[in-house]
Amino acid sequence: MERWSDHMFRVVFLGLLLCSAARGLDKYMKELQLMDPTYPVDCIFVGHLVPDTDSFCAAYGAAVLHDGVYAVSMMPLNRETEWVMGECRISYPPPLFSDLVKTSSNPVCVVDHNQATQSPVEEFGVRDRLEGILDHHPIQDSTLTHETAIHVEIKPWGSSATIVYANF
Repeated sequence: MERWSDHMFRVVFLGLLLCSAARGLDKYMKELQLMDPTYPVDCIFVGHLVPDTDSFCAAYGAAVLHDGVYAVSMMPLNRETEWVMGECRISYPPPLFSDLVKTSSNPVCVVDHNQATQSPVEEFGVRDRLEGILDHHPIQDSTLTHETAIHVEIKPWGSSATIVYANF
C-alpha cells in the first residue's frame, strides 16, 4: 500500500473539514479536538514561585481561554504586574495558589516554567494534580514529571503569554 504524502493528507483533511462544516458536523470536529489544545475545565493555572508579568498574564489568559481559574504562587506582585492588573481592571489581590489547592481538588496547569525547582506544585505538594505545562523556556534539569501523560505545550517564543494569545 502506498504511503500518503503530506500533501494528500492535507487535501483529504481539508475536504473532510469543509464537508463537516457544510453538513453542520463541526461540533464533532471540536469533540475530536483536532485543532485546540485542551486543558481540563476548572483547571488552576499558576506561574512560577516568583511571579513576574509573563507568569501572571499567561496564567490569567489561559484561565480565561480554557474556563479555568488563575492564581499566583506568592504576594506581593512586582509593580509592573500590579500596573498591568490595574490597567486591565483585574481585581487585586489575585487568588493565592496555596488557598485554592487547600479548598479545592481542581487539576493544576503550570505556565511559564517547566522545572520542579520553580514550581508551586512541588512547593505545595500537589504534583499528582498536575495536568498541563504551558511554557516558552527550554527543557533543562529538574523538569516536572508525572505518572501519566499530561498536556505539554512548549514553544520557543518570546513569552508564555504570547503562546496563550496565539491560542485565542
